[in-house]
Amino acid sequence: MSEEPPPYRPSVLEVASYIRARTKIDGGAIAGTFNDLTKVKPPEVESIIEQAVGLILSDLGGVPCTDKLQESMKSVAAILAAMLVEQSLFPEQTTGAGNSFASLEKLYKPKMKSLAEQVEKQCGTGGGGEGGGDGAGSAISRATFDDRRLLGPNGPTW
Repeated sequence: MSEEPPPYRPSVLEVASYIRARTKIDGGAIAGTFNDLTKVKPPEVESIIEQAVGLILSDLGGVPCTDKLQESMKSVAAILAAMLVEQSLFPEQTTGAGNSFASLEKLYKPKMKSLAEQVEKQCGTGGGGEGGGDGAGSAISRATFDDRRLLGPNGPTW
């Protein structure tokens, strides 16, 4: 029996909802999610989701301390995972104006900044889960949104 994913981890379907065009199957129909018939397969997206969640947890300093913040993190992680799918699997399509990556980035940056600010405000300075959540490494007040590179040496700078 598989373990339930944490509430802040998006599903493959949630990531696909931001990049539906990447769920095309032969004949041009849109599957709506990644599956065995799409160019991008679910295991690839699962791996990218893990990367996105890890990056955000690192930026926040831990797991957000409330259920509401964890739900917010889920949508931010889905957007970042969609960006990482674009960057890692379709890098040649991420540099021009008006591309999907740039559109996702415009969604991601303010949402991540807001999440980091809310985590800092609501979760206080402790390392425990006083404000709710599961108590396992809840985010601390050092949560910030900085301009460091998230996608490698040639990736965009936020």
